[in-house]
Amino acid sequence: ANWTAATEDGGTVTGYEYAIGTSSGDFSTLGWTATGNTNITVNAAVTLALDQTYFMHVRAINAAALTSTWRCSDGVAISSSGAGDTTDPTWGVAVCRDGTGADETNTTSLTTLSANWDAATDNITAAASLVYSYAIGTTAGGTETLGWTALAAGITTMTNATLPLTVGQIYYVSVIATDAANNSSISLISDGITVAAAGTDITVPTWGVNAKVRDGLTGTDATSQTSLTSLSANWDAASDETTAAASLVYSYAIGTTAGGTNTVAWTNLTAGVKTVTKTGLTLSLNTTYYFTVKARDAANNWSAVKNSNGIVVLKAGTTSNLTNVKVGNNGQILSSTKQMTFTNITSKATLKIYTLSGKLVRTLTEGNGSISWDGKDEKGKDVSRGVYMYNLKDTSGNKRHGKIAVKR
Repeated sequence: ANWTAATEDGGTVTGYEYAIGTSSGDFSTLGWTATGNTNITVNAAVTLALDQTYFMHVRAINAAALTSTWRCSDGVAISSSGAGDTTDPTWGVAVCRDGTGADETNTTSLTTLSANWDAATDNITAAASLVYSYAIGTTAGGTETLGWTALAAGITTMTNATLPLTVGQIYYVSVIATDAANNSSISLISDGITVAAAGTDITVPTWGVNAKVRDGLTGTDATSQTSLTSLSANWDAASDETTAAASLVYSYAIGTTAGGTNTVAWTNLTAGVKTVTKTGLTLSLNTTYYFTVKARDAANNWSAVKNSNGIVVLKAGTTSNLTNVKVGNNGQILSSTKQMTFTNITSKATLKIYTLSGKLVRTLTEGNGSISWDGKDEKGKDVSRGVYMYNLKDTSGNKRHGKIAVKR
């Protein structure tokens, strides 16, 4: 344990004593023990029990051997299910969403807020055993509206219907995950929800079941291009209960992953426009780019995002029908090379590896214009030496077949 150093008016603190118990004021686990004039102590000899919480007590001693009143820690739990675990749960790419489903931006309720979030992960505690606690505030990460409130293990949603909410105020939900050893994650915070006046339109625009975002300017989805400076996309219209289709405003972003914004940040278009060409870009060969689009109505409600399936940038003169695919290492996997790579592959093309008897060994999908096979099957085990067949197929139905050899 460690503690803030004590002070004494007109005197000197000459040392400290500590004691350990199973509750504040209990010293039965370890009686008062001198630790010298230091504000930190480690005891590796005390005997502790699993599934028990222990409290550290500390008091200061002056030159006259008089002791101060003691101070107590808030306790530490020794958990049988997480014994020795000191690693906090982590969120990864998890998101906390306002509302019960897709992220909401507005509500007209003066008493109720909901949120849902992606599960955290832990090195020992199973996901279903993680305990989530939430708080609500008028600032990101704040607890002004509701302090930390624990949920049952494994629950990743909350609804509280007894809140004092104010019209015009933005509220933020914060969530932490706690494992069986009582280690807690950092806070995962929603992007906020605004309380609107009764009668305000808070219904978000929606996409039809068959609505798509297509790469390219035409209605046909493009899979590849050779331009290194521009990208285009077009999409089907969203719909809204109160805002006419021609008045919906679309915003787009471009990234090298579906939903990414690392190439072009969110950019609004003129109302009703459902196509865009972004110029002045610096694109990379054999890289796949994705458009992400969302719609906003007149009440500033945003729809869920919708992504294109990506378009790969190929070298000028390269066609998109797999005829220019190159098979690395002369179609061989050797002990020195470890893998072979298929390059000049169009976006979303699929590679399947088969034995000569026709048994499927591995299925792989294009990434950044290439596919690499490491000579392993779907279970991650090295395949035997020998000859295998490959089948390449792109999204336009073009195919390419051949044989490759594993000689390691």
